[in-house]
Amino acid sequence: MTELRWHRSSHCEAGSSCVYLAAGPKGTIHLRESDEPHIVLTTTRARLNPLISAIKAGTLSGLMPAANPGPTGLDDHYGPDS
Repeated sequence: MTELRWHRSSHCEAGSSCVYLAAGPKGTIHLRESDEPHIVLTTTRARLNPLISAIKAGTLSGLMPAANPGPTGLDDHYGPDS
């Protein structure tokens, strides 16, 4: 198995949560978060580019409902069990 070479943004400050990217074999792109580096998302450039463009354009707002503080003061989670 090929070892991945992980890169993070130069805007990521030490000690903060950062997203890392690595180019894989056959054009795959791997993403992981510094808080949970054992969880790796694999995608392609063709699928990642529209997401990055939408993030940069700010067009993702409103896709998910805002978190509502529950009776415990913790955020309620939205998903299949909601």
